Amino acid sequence: MFAGFDIPQWFSSLPIGMSKESAYAFAAENVRAYSDGNIERERALLNEIRGCSLALEQVGVIYAGAVLGI
Repeated sequence: MFAGFDIPQWFSSLPIGMSKESAYAFAAENVRAYSDGNIERERALLNEIRGCSLALEQVGVIYAGAVLGI
């Protein structure tokens, strides 16, 4: 089986099972660029991404990605 897709400009791999520390590191590289300096928006995005990461870990996902900034 072969699957292919075009990767959008804002695509980023999403680490599975992020700790709080790794979530903040991820935010430093990705989320802050999309929050436009709004701390509440940054915090909401960070919490959402970390929650998704932990949920993916619980169901056994091996790899995930997300399109941020649209």
